[in-house]
Amino acid sequence: MKLYIEMWKPLLISTFLFFTGCSISNYPSDITPVQQIGNFKLGHLVVKAENAQKGFFSRNASEQILENTLKKKLSNSLSKQNGNRFFHVSVVVSGYVLAKPGIPIILSPKSILIVDVSIFNDESEQKVFNKPKRFSIFESISGSTILGSGLTLTAEEQLDNLTTIATYKISKWIVSNKDVFE
Repeated sequence: MKLYIEMWKPLLISTFLFFTGCSISNYPSDITPVQQIGNFKLGHLVVKAENAQKGFFSRNASEQILENTLKKKLSNSLSKQNGNRFFHVSVVVSGYVLAKPGIPIILSPKSILIVDVSIFNDESEQKVFNKPKRFSIFESISGSTILGSGLTLTAEEQLDNLTTIATYKISKWIVSNKDVFE
């Protein structure tokens, strides 16, 4: 019986890897403006990465590239709001890992981006939420990243993927709290 189980292990692992590799990311590949968010109108959008910690086994990314890439995408997502009240969005990039090439399956690091988001009401000059909302963004799994994005994607492509997912999650979080912006 033990031999029978041992024979199935490689087949189960192979099947899992095959279906994971064929899965389609549930994140959009491009940024579109979000639906109307109450009386929300984007005031200032500040993205800072000056104290971003580079993770272990990571490629380098400049502070400017981290800030500009995320700011551009968030601006595209939130700037079309035509509410009556200004809200300022502050994003702090706390850390990142842009995967280096590794050994497929055995050592294939994943790319990660960690950001903290705060929203301020322009009128009251107060934070909308008491604490910043932390988002831990992991690269999407696709056929090109299953063996490790370090092997198949450049650092810029990895960052583009991560900031697209971050923008999607931040926008979705703001939309899910739209009653706060009335």
